[in-house]
Amino acid sequence: MADKKRRILIVDDDMARYHDVESMFKNCGVEVEVGYATCTQDALKILDNWLQSGHKPNIITADDNTCGSGEIGLDVLTDLLSHCEHTGTQYLPDTFFIHSRDTDCQPALKWGTPQYTQTQEFECIAIWQKKEEREKILKEYENYLFLHTTLRRYCNRHWGTHFIVSKDAYTLTQSPETKFPPQTIHKIVANGNATQEQGLSCFDPSNRKLIEKNYISSVPYIEELIFKEGTGSPVSGRLALSKSDIDDLKRKSQNEPIIFCTHDYTPEMSTFFRNIDGFILIGKANNHLALQAENADITAIMGLDPESNGHISLKDNQLLHTYYFHNLETGDNDQQLKKLSIGDYVTIDSGNIISSIGGVFISEQCEISNYSLQDEYWYSDFMDWADTARKTHTPLSILANADTSEQVQKAFEHGAEGIGLLRTEHLLSSNTKGLEALQSLMTEIDETHRKSALNILNDIQEKILQKIFTDANNTPVTVRLLDAVPDEILDNTHTFRQDLDTDQRRGVQFASQTSGLYEMQIASLFNAAAKAKYTAPVKILVPLVRMVDEFLEVKATAQKIADNRAYKIGAMIETLDAVDNIREIAQQADFISIGTNDLMSEIMGGIERHDGKTITDWMITHKVTGQSPFQHITSILEEIIKKIVTQARNANPYIEISICGRHMGTDYRASEMAIKLELDSLSVPPKFLDQTRANAGHYAIG
Repeated sequence: MADKKRRILIVDDDMARYHDVESMFKNCGVEVEVGYATCTQDALKILDNWLQSGHKPNIITADDNTCGSGEIGLDVLTDLLSHCEHTGTQYLPDTFFIHSRDTDCQPALKWGTPQYTQTQEFECIAIWQKKEEREKILKEYENYLFLHTTLRRYCNRHWGTHFIVSKDAYTLTQSPETKFPPQTIHKIVANGNATQEQGLSCFDPSNRKLIEKNYISSVPYIEELIFKEGTGSPVSGRLALSKSDIDDLKRKSQNEPIIFCTHDYTPEMSTFFRNIDGFILIGKANNHLALQAENADITAIMGLDPESNGHISLKDNQLLHTYYFHNLETGDNDQQLKKLSIGDYVTIDSGNIISSIGGVFISEQCEISNYSLQDEYWYSDFMDWADTARKTHTPLSILANADTSEQVQKAFEHGAEGIGLLRTEHLLSSNTKGLEALQSLMTEIDETHRKSALNILNDIQEKILQKIFTDANNTPVTVRLLDAVPDEILDNTHTFRQDLDTDQRRGVQFASQTSGLYEMQIASLFNAAAKAKYTAPVKILVPLVRMVDEFLEVKATAQKIADNRAYKIGAMIETLDAVDNIREIAQQADFISIGTNDLMSEIMGGIERHDGKTITDWMITHKVTGQSPFQHITSILEEIIKKIVTQARNANPYIEISICGRHMGTDYRASEMAIKLELDSLSVPPKFLDQTRANAGHYAIG
């Protein structure tokens, strides 16, 4: 049997006065033989004893002033290393140290540069084995045992010892329930004081730092205005009030951020996103706009709070900012009016998603500090640990909601394992021609005009999907067929088709009344996949399913068009009717995707996600406390999700079950729920991917 014992030779003339050398490496988790000598001559005797037995020293360390006779540590090391080399290069130690030396002076030897530590480290190693003495030192001098740790860290990394080398690591061993930030966890694990899973168990999912990348580092003295809703990181940029303003500013200052401000939402705004960095919606908040901004990683603030200290309005191609400031001379709150023109600087900040503030507006330029977590020394390792833990213990995949090729690329950059929800209505409406064609499809009674619109949409969809399938490189992509919500596509100049009832204006219900719509979309996505040489099964998601017959009609269409092309077809479960019919739907579907946002809206009686007052009234009536039910998974919603999963699996044991929606990103407990229910995948907007991966890794280890 191979000798697994580790050997360390310490040369120091006064070590014995510090502590009992024999106790140094007891209970460190590895068998260690300590050789102790006060001079070169004694050290050579220990070496010869090891070498003659066929063993080498793993570490040699010498005191800078080795003994009272004046031997110098570097000279001692030279003699000992030469002796090892003379015996055979295989007998050279793995590393060597000088202790009690000024680390600013680092002379190199023939065999390399010594590592450095202090004699006190040996004392700390020995003290650690003596509980009473250790506790006394920790109480009186809490950092003493962690001041010099170079040797211990080396042993942890290369020998597998478990020396405690930091106060945080000691706290972890004494109180495993203590939570640490990821960079501290990384340090503890890297120093060998915890396994990756032990470190992840100390991660706090409720700490949302992983999704906060920018912050305002310099705020001028001016009153900010509070908005009800917001999303995205702080941004300071030039003001635009129309599409032509955006185009002009892009030409004049291509690299500067642009912030678009408007009083009312119009569907045309979807086409601006590629050219702006933020927008301000003064009027009523709009959930569709917020959702698209979130997926595109654009900062948005919406719905000016009427109780805010001030006001903004648009007049004569200017933005007027009225605010109040405290006059120190008079003691009064004086009113000030600031007029902002196109191209002037403004700053917006979405605030913190777990606070009650939706966003703020500042009518000046602020300094924004930007940084990428991916550049942090601990980030890549920590995320790998989280992914490994999740994949080891659960079937859960982390996917992204993404609707454009830019969003898909961003999702993969942040570790998405595929696209769990690609809304084709968002893909199409992000293009001006696509938006106009969608409007024509929804307003034209004449079928000839609708066919013309379908041809335009086919070309746009196929081109964008080809790029997305190429970038996906055979990872899963779930394409949801059109669910063009009228309020998101049509403005007050349009009249919806008079041949359709109200309940035929969305999702699969609209498609059943629009000849050729889903046929075009399915054929288009098959063609795009073929051109991209995408060989994974295409995943087709049918939106707003209520009855199994609706789903079967689309399934038959896909079977007819597929022509032996591999695909899977699933139903979006986002209505209470679908919940009631989940058994029948699950028997016919390859997969289902639970849409929590629309499902919560139906549970609440059709309340819009941006209708703050009505949401508050509902919460009071139903005794729901805390965050909005559209950010926090309520017990009502959780019970319905459990019902869906249980009944779907009973009806079809092979069905894949995914869950998506803003809840998955805004409620840190979503990962825990998905893991407990053993879901196949969870899909979130790209900005929440880092946080979700970390959360899932934490919850996966139980």
